This record gives sequence, C-alpha cells and structure tokens, in this order.
Amino acid sequence: AADTTPPALITTGDSRPKVTGDQLVLSFSDTGNLDADATHTPANGAFTVLVNGVANAVTNVTVQAQAKTVTLKLSTAVTPGQTVTVAYADPTTGNDANAIQDAAGNDAASFAATVVQNNTSAADTTPPVLITTG
Repeated sequence: AADTTPPALITTGDSRPKVTGDQLVLSFSDTGNLDADATHTPANGAFTVLVNGVANAVTNVTVQAQAKTVTLKLSTAVTPGQTVTVAYADPTTGNDANAIQDAAGNDAASFAATVVQNNTSAADTTPPVLITTG
C-alpha cells in the first residue's frame, strides 16, 4: 500500500522540540524516513522562532532522513532560561517539493507556535582553583 500519511511533529516526551544554543531540533513521527533531498528543504522563512517573544531568524534548515528530524540554525544563540516557540507554515495546501515531507512526498502539516524545551546550559564562568592541601 502506498504511504499517504504525512509526518507529524512530536510535541511531548524526549522527542519534543528542543533548542541548544543556536540549534533547534524538531522530531517527526512517520512510518518511513523524511525526504533529505537538499533541493526539497523548506525555506528558512517557513519557520517562525520567537525567543522571549522576539523573532529569531532561521538561517539554515537541515533534514536528517533516518533520524526523522529537522534542525534549524538560528541567527542568535538562545541563552539559559529564555522562552522559545516555533511555528511552521507549509508552503501550499497540496504536496509540494519545498516542505517538511516524508520520502513518499507527504507534507507535514503547518503548526502554530509550539513550546520548545530550552536545553542551553549556562556557561561555566568559575575559574579553576589550585588545590594546595590533602
């Protein structure tokens, strides 16, 4: 049977959207792999990322087919404690080449602002201390 089920964004558990620094990762559920053809990658502008309510531009989109993830490179790294959301707009209502899609060409649906887990850790600013006893 032909694959007619589009990939769906995972919004809960360990695979929910997460950001570390300037890398935001979206995971999808699908029976097959995502389409990793670089000519089919969604446009940077298809994504809206807000950090503490302020837009943070997407500068690159990378699809990892077997991992079923889409990684967004952000123009500005997120810092610890900031609130992050991501939204996606599928370019058209039909299946088209430049969209998040599976290998069968089924487009993932657009999604509204979705909370992203901020995994950015604070920089270590503690200098090393010489141990002189013991």
